[in-house]
This record gives sequence, structure tokens and C-alpha cells, in this order.
Amino acid sequence: MMLAGPPPPGTAGPATAAEPTPAPPDGSTAARAAASCWEVKQINQTAPDGTYWLLTPTMVAPEQFHCDMTTDGGGWVLVGRGRDGWTESGDGQGRPDEVRSDVWSAAGFRPRQLSDRKVDALLDGRAPSTLSDGVRVVRAADRTGSSTTDTRYVLRRMTRWSWAFAAGHTADVTMYAASSNRATAGRASRTASPATTRDVDLGTGTWRAWTLGSAVNNWVRGFNYDAETNGTAASDTFLYSTATWGRYATPMTQVWLRPRLRQSDLSFPQPPDAGLPGSRMLPIAESGALPGTWGVTGTANGRSDELGTEAHAFAQIGSVMYVGGNFARVEEHADRRPDGAASQVVHQSYLAAFDAATSAWLPAFRPVLDDQVNALAALPDGRLAVAGEFTTVDGRPAPGLAVIDPSTGQLSAAWQVRVENRITGERMAVQSLDAENGWLYLGGNFTHLTGPSGGAVYARKAARIDLATGVPDATWNPAFDGKVFTIDASSDGQRVYASGYFSRSGDTRAQRVAVLSSAPGAAVLPFAPSFSVTEPAYQQAVHEAGTSFWVGGSQHSMFGYDTTTRALFSQNVSLSGGDFQAITDQADEVVYGSCHCDDWLFGGQRSYPFTVGSTSSTWTTADRIGIVGAWDARTGAYLPEFAPTSRTRGGFGAWALATADDGTLWAGGSYVSIVTRGGTNQWAGGFVRFAARPHVAPQPPSDLGASLEGTTTHLTWSPSPTPGARYELLLGGRVVAVTTQTSIDLPGRSGDRWFVRATDGAGNRSATTPVATPAVVAPSTSLVAKGATWSFTTLAPGGEAWALPGYDDATWSRGPAPLGWGSSTIRTTVAAAAPRPVTTYYRHSFDVADPGALTSLTLSTLVDDSVLVRLNGVEVGRSNLPPGTVTTTTYATSAPTTQQALAAPLVLSPDTGLLKAGTNVVTVEVHANYRSTPTSSLDLELVAR
Repeated sequence: MMLAGPPPPGTAGPATAAEPTPAPPDGSTAARAAASCWEVKQINQTAPDGTYWLLTPTMVAPEQFHCDMTTDGGGWVLVGRGRDGWTESGDGQGRPDEVRSDVWSAAGFRPRQLSDRKVDALLDGRAPSTLSDGVRVVRAADRTGSSTTDTRYVLRRMTRWSWAFAAGHTADVTMYAASSNRATAGRASRTASPATTRDVDLGTGTWRAWTLGSAVNNWVRGFNYDAETNGTAASDTFLYSTATWGRYATPMTQVWLRPRLRQSDLSFPQPPDAGLPGSRMLPIAESGALPGTWGVTGTANGRSDELGTEAHAFAQIGSVMYVGGNFARVEEHADRRPDGAASQVVHQSYLAAFDAATSAWLPAFRPVLDDQVNALAALPDGRLAVAGEFTTVDGRPAPGLAVIDPSTGQLSAAWQVRVENRITGERMAVQSLDAENGWLYLGGNFTHLTGPSGGAVYARKAARIDLATGVPDATWNPAFDGKVFTIDASSDGQRVYASGYFSRSGDTRAQRVAVLSSAPGAAVLPFAPSFSVTEPAYQQAVHEAGTSFWVGGSQHSMFGYDTTTRALFSQNVSLSGGDFQAITDQADEVVYGSCHCDDWLFGGQRSYPFTVGSTSSTWTTADRIGIVGAWDARTGAYLPEFAPTSRTRGGFGAWALATADDGTLWAGGSYVSIVTRGGTNQWAGGFVRFAARPHVAPQPPSDLGASLEGTTTHLTWSPSPTPGARYELLLGGRVVAVTTQTSIDLPGRSGDRWFVRATDGAGNRSATTPVATPAVVAPSTSLVAKGATWSFTTLAPGGEAWALPGYDDATWSRGPAPLGWGSSTIRTTVAAAAPRPVTTYYRHSFDVADPGALTSLTLSTLVDDSVLVRLNGVEVGRSNLPPGTVTTTTYATSAPTTQQALAAPLVLSPDTGLLKAGTNVVTVEVHANYRSTPTSSLDLELVAR
């Protein structure tokens, strides 16, 4: 069925066959979706408040939203509503249909917010700062919600939508006094210019709006009033407060926008006759973590600062994820509660193995190291390289670097390399590993490497080892003058990136980050890095991801560069807190960066520190970042829909990132709790995991056919092989309907260009079918309509007379279709309880004035579990029944569900010669596959042309 809801009060109902096309975009149906609530109001000045269909090219498919058609001329779209508990996440809260429900009632106190992406789609990609009417925030002014205040934020430079109001977006603000009338005309008002969305203070009581969490109201998130506005903790109050004396009330709030868009001003992509290609979403991780019970805890070497966090490194080999760090124990918390006690405690330090799919600890892997692990790398031959600050493995010397058997954890019998630091007063440590193109690259605090054949090779702070022989490469020595924290080699074998505390590579300046040639000599390649401060103390992380590479470190910066030109193209600074510590990618498409930041990220900001409301700052949009953030590797755009919520010991954040083979993001550091995909707060031991969102396009449907009868186009197609697919019907380049079925009737005209494609509901879309232009067919008439009333019995009628016109079925039961049992679609229950019948018999009579005027018949019926159809006693088709004679005890050959039957109806073309003038009858036998079959259903349509 088409996914449509009821039209708003006072507007037209769904389109019918008599509806002319094209029709004005008044928002009454999906096919008549408007570009904005404002356009609906321009078309229909009497349009009331309510739910309307809207569509922009960025939105792709029409959706329903709640529109305010009254306030200040009307045309406002609701993008969020609720009382306490608003989120700054780009994911928003709840489903779009929840945002448009309970818009001003106690049932709507739990906030529901459209995602940043959805709001941007309502604006068709236009910057929120271009909205002449700004952002309208309506707040309850009393505990019953009978009066409201109205605040307008005209944003100065927000380039895309962000719910991170507490970050302090600059705005010109007008605040209107409390009133029971929504119109602002005549209300007292006060202004602030400039101001920020963080806190607007224009006086006491309701003349204040602040969104920054604070202890004064117990960190309640919302659009808060001042101390003089009191609330209660009652479940039905429109002014909520848990603060002392009920101060700092958090009111029930609505957030509205008024984009002034018209369909005639928008441009939808016009498909060529061959159709449009498929599209898919980026493989970004979900904000909610995967559930898990195992983790690593404690610090083993007595060091508990941020460089000694529990989980510091990941590497996957086969189905195992190895975790290294400074942990003392492996623990299981079966109840997953953040404050719960461990159900199992195992004393396993520094290095452990976990199932890559479930994160369950694998007890067979029990290596013994004497100090911290900083880095891990899976080698091409299946072994595991381990680096850090240890000196022994299983009691055998292995200073800084070891290659071990991934099954047993024992030192490998093959080559081992000894790492030394011969600079007086410096401690040896290997901080980073990367295995690429036949080399194992090392970065850290060392000066010499000794291979299996003996003889030390000078390699200061960075080096590489031939993976085939285990011999350190004496020809490649960057000779940095300071510690290397991260080393990353390009996948094409041409470049090596390094970041850390150094300022020179040999005699060449290399300030905290360098791009090196992988050729002998390790020449420093031209690169002029940008920093958020003039002389940064260090740069912590560097990583290449396809066409870009990324550098993160002090102070609070995460900058992206073009791989070819090395030009800066993405600038990001976090606040508060926030030096970036680790970077990884997913399929060269999504870049993840982690930090000890748990507040906001400012896109476009070049320097640190800066004042949020200052006109000299360069940022354009601020977003929530929760320890780990995500960026589009190709465009450099921040992806605010990934916004996890977590807590880490000491606020140290995440120091290790890795994407598993299945796309799951692993983040490690000092995690102690995480909010899961189910919304619960769960214990975390050192590391957490985030599954990738759906990002595979469905397989396309096929065989689109179109026929035009009057002003109605009948469309049919073969389904997509992808289970659960929905279908978008495109008229030209515009989606006019969405359905789960494989046929639909829509308003149309001769010459229309139709396409259909599959979608998974998560933003992934198949290629469309080639164009279908409708063939004009003769007018049709419905002889038997869907939902018609049928006579039925579960008793064997005997003989064949029951299938003929004139049979007396007065003793049979009667009811409207669908008839049967076991599913929500059933209107008439045939057998309410077991034992249910094997066979049910159905009859429906209809009249035909002149059979000779009819040229064709089309009969469509559900098959659940089986059918045998007769027209005036003559069998015209059967499905899921054996050939030959069937009786009342004949079982169906399969047992489809009602939903399967709805998706695959049986379509027959009976001969018109079976009809006669006057009364005719169609009969159906429905046989069950077994007596306890959970569903049975019948609905039939017979159409004549």
C-alpha cells in the first residue's frame, strides 16, 4: 500500500482517478507535495494547522510534517518539540512522525527532533543563516501551557543546521513577552544584537533563553528560563524544574522554521530514458554503541595518566580483534550496568584477544608482557606485530617490538628485531606501527634497530623493516629530532606520514608533521602544514584516507589536506577540551578522529583559543562531538549524525581507533560507560564498538509497465530481490509515491515518464528502471472490488452447485474482505479459534448488463495459503494446490504469510465468454497448509475493460 497518512483537516483527500494533473502542490497528498509549509499557505490561504506532505530535491522523497498556518502569516514547519532532555546530536531524537505528533501536550514532553540532515533537506541545502524569518522558538510561559513566549534567532553564519545551540551560534535575537495569542504583533519585545544561541539574557524571568547545561538546574537540557521562573518536577507541568525552590524552569518548547520555497523554483534531476543510477549512504557508524559485556580495566604499570590509558591499540587477524594498552585485567560485566560489579575478573595485562564479532574475551590467548603496549599491526603472513614500552615477552628479551603467534601469544620463531634508544636520559618506546607494501614502519623514541643477522642500523625516531627478511632498512632514516607519535604509510607505497614532537628531519625543517618519500633517503616532501597555534607543542595523529590525509593534535585541531596538492581543505577545532589523539578511516570514505573532547566541534575554525561569539572567529557551524567524531574523507565535511555519548576515566578520551573487517568502529582509551544503540547506559571496559549504518544500495526492481485509463495510470513492476525493499515511484525526476507493493494507481497523463526504484528506508536507493510511458487502454469497470462483502462457510457445501449462479447461500456467513484470520489486515474473522478448518468456501455475486461490450477481464487475488478460483462454476486458476480434484481435506502445498500474499498476488485473465447477462458469481476455495497455520486471508478484485 502507498505510505500515506490522512490529509490535514480542511484540505482535499487522496488523489482520485478524476483528479486532473498536474495539480497544485497543496501538500494534501504525496503526489501533490509542496516545497514548504509556506507554499501550501500561498496556494490555500485558509489552510489550517496540521500535517502536510513536503518535498524538495534534497529530501528526495515526499514526507509529512506539521505546519503552523496561523502565526504571523503561517507557513512554519515544526522541526523539534519537547520539554527537558533535548539533544545536541545530529541524529536528532525519535522518528519524523513522532516530531509531528503531540506537538503541544504532556504526551509530547519527551523531546523529538528531526535530524540535522532532515532539517537541511527541508531547506533544500540552503544555509539556515539565509532564513529571513530565522529560527522561531516557542516556549510555555506557565505550567498549563496556555501562554507562550516567542524568541526569534536570525542566525548570522550557520551554513547547515545544527542542534548544538549550547555551542553558541551567533545570532540577532528578538524575544517577545508571554501571551495566549500566538501572533507577535502588539506584544512587548526586546532585542539582542549580536547574541548567541547559548545564552540570551534580556532581563529576569522569561526574558532569558539559555541552552548551556549547568549545575544550577541539575544539568537539565532544554531552552531554559532564568532563576525567577519557577517550575515543578510534576509529570504534567509545562514548566519543569528539579532545582532548589523550583528555579530555572525548563519549558515545553517548539522549534519552527519558515523556508520560503516553491516547487516551481526547485530543480529535480530529470532521468534519461535509461534511468538514474543507484545511490548509497556513507558507511558512517551508528551513534549508539553495540552491547557488550567484556572489556579491559585497571592500569598495570602504575601509570594512570592519559598516555597510560587502558586500551591503546587494535589489530584484527581473521575473526579476532587484539587489544593492547596499559590494562591490568580483563573483566566481564554480565549485567552491563555502569555501577555493577564484575561477574568475571581475569588477570591478563597489556595484551588480550577478543572475538571481532561479539567482543567476547578469548582465553586461549595469554601472552605475558612486562609493560605497556602502544601499537599493534597485523602482518601479511598472519602474525601479529606488537610495539610499546615493554622489554620482555614471556620472559624473553623483546625490547619495544615483538612479532608473536596470534593463536598462542608466544614469540614467533621467525625474525625478531631489537629496538634501542642510545640517547642518554631518553626512554625507549615504540609508539606506532604500520605494515604497508612489504614494509613494517615504526615510529617512537628510539635510535637503533638490530635485525636477525646482527649489526645495529641507525634509525632515529622512525624506521622500517623488510617484512620478508626482518632486516631493518639502513637506507631509510628520517632522523627526526623529536619523538614520533604516529607513522602512517600510503597504500600506494609512495609516501609516509609522521607526526609527533619533532621540528626537523635531518637538516630539513619538519614542524610536528612531515610527509616523507618512501624511496631510500626518506626525503621530506613539500608540505606547509597549518596549525591552530603558531608553534604547536606536538601533533598527535596523522592518517591518509584515499584522496585526503588528516592531522590532529594540539591545540584541539583536526585538519584535512588534499593528498595530491597537500592543500588544506578542512579545518576543525574542538572546545572545550580536545587535543586529537587518533585517526582512522572506513573504506577511504569516512574519517574518524578521537580526542579528549566531549562538547563541541567548530567547523571552519582556524585558530585556538577563540571566543565563541567573537566576529573575528572563522567557524561557520558548531556541532556536538562525543570523544570521537566523523568526517567525509572526500569533502572534509563534519558528519554530525555520528555523536556517541560516553564517559571516560579522567576525561582522557579515546587513544585508539580501528575499523573491523565488517565495518564496525572500535574505539579504545579510558572508557567506563557508553550509551548503546538501544538508549541504555552501559558499562564499558576501556573500549567500545559502533556498528556501521546500512550503506548498501538495494537491488533494483524490473519490468516496469504503465497503462493509462482516463486520468489514472496503473503501474506494475517485478520486485527487487532485496528483502524488505520499498518502492519509490518517480514521475520524471520527482518522487510522487512510496509503496511496499509491486503495483499502484496514480494520477497521470499521456506522455508521462515513469520510473521506479527500491529503497531500504535508510537513504540507500537502487538504480531506477528504464522509463515507462503509459499505453492508453480502454476504460475499465470494477465487477468485484477489493474489500467487497462475501458469503462464506467452513462446511463442505457438497457437489458443484455452490459455485454456480442461483445457489442459495442464505445460511452462509457474510462479511467484508479481507476475510480470514491471524493478521492485522483482516476485517472479517472466519475462524476465531483452533481447530481451524482445512478449507473455507467463498462466494460473491455481481451483475453484468452486456457481456459482449467487454473485451478483457483481470482477476487479482491473495494466495494465503492457497486458492482455487471459479467464474460461474468454471475453474479459471489455482495456486499452491495439487492438480486434479480437490476435496475439503486437501491441504495447500505451502504456507505463505498474509504479508507475503499481499506482496505477490495471483493475477488471472479469465475469458469474457464465461460471463452472462444478469447475475454472475465468482467463487474461491481457500485451503490451509496445516490446521494450525497462523494466517489465512482472501481479498479479490475483478476488473473488466
